[in-house]
Amino acid sequence: MKNENFDLLKKDLLKLKEKIKARIPKNLSIPDIIQYIHVLVSIIGVIIGFGFFIGSIGYTWGVGLGVMGTWALILGVVMFVKKFLKNLHSGPRVVTIGQSKTSMLFGFFGSILLAFLPRVYVICDPYNGDLNLYFMFVSLPSISLIYMLFIAKSKKNYQITYETTEALPWLILTLNYILLFVSMKLSFTLSPGSTDGVFWVQILMTPITTVLMMEFFQVLRGKLVAVNRDDMVEEKEEKTSEKPLLVEESEGQPEISEI
Repeated sequence: MKNENFDLLKKDLLKLKEKIKARIPKNLSIPDIIQYIHVLVSIIGVIIGFGFFIGSIGYTWGVGLGVMGTWALILGVVMFVKKFLKNLHSGPRVVTIGQSKTSMLFGFFGSILLAFLPRVYVICDPYNGDLNLYFMFVSLPSISLIYMLFIAKSKKNYQITYETTEALPWLILTLNYILLFVSMKLSFTLSPGSTDGVFWVQILMTPITTVLMMEFFQVLRGKLVAVNRDDMVEEKEEKTSEKPLLVEESEGQPEISEI
């Protein structure tokens, strides 16, 4: 009986493994891995956070309710934008590079705003633990939600490409970590008693902010290739000149001639 239960559990785990594997795009890049790690950290963080709120009393419940209310608002906005984009591209049944590009740009832009929010606020008000906790718990899962709805699905069709000789991704990486160093230095100097909160917020949010900015500008520059070129349709910007048509009527039958 135990062997049968073990075999069933093993089969279920294998099925789960195949489902997860099917959802992960092929040819994963380092930015992809960081974003998937962020999704995992967000799920774990939300579970721990709910446990913390349930086990606490007093003002922390207000933070928890505020977080859940903001999640509901963000979810409503995200679903509205998702429906808008779906209606915008309701014509063709195939996924074009333009559709994927638009979806990714919306997703990355919204995620960048959410990623910078706790990083900026913790510098402006490092002693306000409640609001810093609020912004962290709002940003982490919201970025993951946007990633799964707008970005991950598009990446199954089109892959973002990088070249080692490109300067922009390296510039974004350098600027983000300079910002990390400067913000930590300012926090240690101006508010030495609040360094723990500043440290963890900046450390947690800097990698995902960097990746989101790198991916956003790569998509904006058109650095996309079809994963399966047989199933995808790439939009090519070609200048075509069409001559106007002049309808001339002859006996019994109109004639169409080019001007």
